[in-house]
Amino acid sequence: MMKSPLGDAINHISPTDDVLVECLRCRGVYYLNGNDAGAENLGDVTLITGLITSKDARLRHALVAWMLVKPDAHKNVPVAYDLLGKEYGTWLRVLYSVAIQLQQIHSAVLSDFVQPWYRLPNYFPQESCAPRDPVIALQEVSDECARLYGSHINWTGTFNHIAASVIRRLTLQREWTRT
Repeated sequence: MMKSPLGDAINHISPTDDVLVECLRCRGVYYLNGNDAGAENLGDVTLITGLITSKDARLRHALVAWMLVKPDAHKNVPVAYDLLGKEYGTWLRVLYSVAIQLQQIHSAVLSDFVQPWYRLPNYFPQESCAPRDPVIALQEVSDECARLYGSHINWTGTFNHIAASVIRRLTLQREWTRT
């Protein structure tokens, strides 16, 4: 049985999954489908903490999609990190690191769709300051997930699927606006 990446420490009141999804959609991030079109829009910090503390892995992973589609949202990551405890903070650090690596891997495609475009800053640098190949760095983050969360799923494949889904949706959106 897989250990939950967030443990059993979720004991605060957080937005519902549908509210989180709708807030992403209001920001132009169509990564997941939701059912709460009239949801109150949350602030960015609340949205980040809501996504990270969700019991649903798809919602936690939606943080990565959000950062790929709207890199300007990055400025709220340090504030959210400071609000989260160690367990949730670790998950935020890991997923934000995934977003950085995926953005670098797919920069040629993403930069064509995402405006304004700029690289996500690294708020959580590793001990080594040497530039790293993003494919290798993504594998290292995937290995860390396996160690931290006791799961031997294909983390790299899971993370690459997020990027592929985002790029597919951005491509479709462009096609829809041209017709």
